[in-house]
Amino acid sequence: VTTTTTLTSPAFTTVNNSMYEITVTITGRTAGSVTLSFTSGVESNAGITGSNQRSVKATLSGSNNLVITPTSDFDGAIDSV
Repeated sequence: VTTTTTLTSPAFTTVNNSMYEITVTITGRTAGSVTLSFTSGVESNAGITGSNQRSVKATLSGSNNLVITPTSDFDGAIDSV
């Protein structure tokens, strides 16, 4: 997906206070970045720059959505999550 619009996943249920790892592959990026966040969690290392595969770890609770927010100058593509 090539976008400068925020993407939100369908809701998913997590085990309270459990650590999850999400891997995202970014291709073709030469400018901008994306930030990964969750509606009910605490992320570490959530900002992604570069064109490659990155993992983000988060402690999540309850029902969540993964939110991918690109900067206005992001010119890459989100290849897989």
